[in-house]
Amino acid sequence: MIKKLKKLTAGIITIAAIFSLNPIAAHAEWRQNPTGWWYANGDSWYTGWKQIDGKWYYFKKDGYMAHNCFISNKYHLNSYGVWDSTIQGFTIQLPSNWIKTTDSADRTYYKIDDVGTSVDELISILQGKSQKDCMDELTNNLKSMAGVDNLTVSNKTFNGKSAQVVDYKHNNSTLNKVFQIHQVIFFNNNESYIFTIVAANEISSENMNAFNNFLNTIKY
Repeated sequence: MIKKLKKLTAGIITIAAIFSLNPIAAHAEWRQNPTGWWYANGDSWYTGWKQIDGKWYYFKKDGYMAHNCFISNKYHLNSYGVWDSTIQGFTIQLPSNWIKTTDSADRTYYKIDDVGTSVDELISILQGKSQKDCMDELTNNLKSMAGVDNLTVSNKTFNGKSAQVVDYKHNNSTLNKVFQIHQVIFFNNNESYIFTIVAANEISSENMNAFNNFLNTIKY
């Protein structure tokens, strides 16, 4: 399975394949309160992806329009809530035995074994920051977190693409567990692609090899 985030020229094909076109009733209308915007149809409201006046929007489970965020870690919504398909992305080959899961906050991650090891991905907009600024911000934030130990930063290359690698342990007092966390960060123009593998106690060599093989399929 190949996951793609494309430019506008190809994005229409991609989104048409992923989201079923759900016609908007003629009497539907935008409404707003101090919490945000929603798209109402009488006394009900829309949720999920909706195309309105030729533009794609995403409405959360409570009906409010999402904005300034990524949906499913892939589709960027701008400050107006419109899917910004002009953001260039990447392709990567997902192993067929990884199980796609979505949590209650609509974050997507992949279960890769039966003991809780998981992988997630995130696209972040740099907003004019340099690669060094972003890495300094990340490491400083991690160092300030309670329970973070043995933090190291290194460089590695995957499929010809240079990446920053961040390793650390996190002692989660709430769960009474220590997690090993391994993050790989690619920088591409004004974006960063962050891939993370997490396991309780220690990431097995088998899972780490699978994660590295996965990253060696990245293209951008």
